[in-house]
Order: sequence, then C-alpha cells, then structure tokens
Amino acid sequence: MKKLLLLLFSILFLSSPSVFAKDISDFEIEGMSIGDSLLDYFSEEEINNASETPYPSSDKYKQISFKA
Repeated sequence: MKKLLLLLFSILFLSSPSVFAKDISDFEIEGMSIGDSLLDYFSEEEINNASETPYPSSDKYKQISFKA
C-alpha cells in the first residue's frame, strides 16, 4: 500500500507543469527572474551602497545585501 501511494504521489508530482521549464529564465521568485536587470528593482545608488561579501572559493561571484 505504501509503495502504491508513493508511486501515485511521484506520478502526480512529476507530471505537474510547474516542475519543468524549458529555460532557466522561466523560473521566478517574487517576480524576479534570471536575466532581469537589477536596475528594474533597485536604484543605482542602492546597488552601489549595498554591502558585498565575496564567496570564499571564487572571485567571480559575490553576495550583495540590501538594507531594508
């Protein structure tokens, strides 16, 4: 019985259209998507004044924190 429920749940979950996307830009979090300009959501002054934290193993990426 448990295997049947697991199988049915898996089929329903994986057949949901929201699980798959043709492009990474199809995913959104609170209206923001990959490829959007940060200037659409924050002013240039806010971006320049944001605190930056580099990732330990990479100089290519950094975390930017905005004050509320």
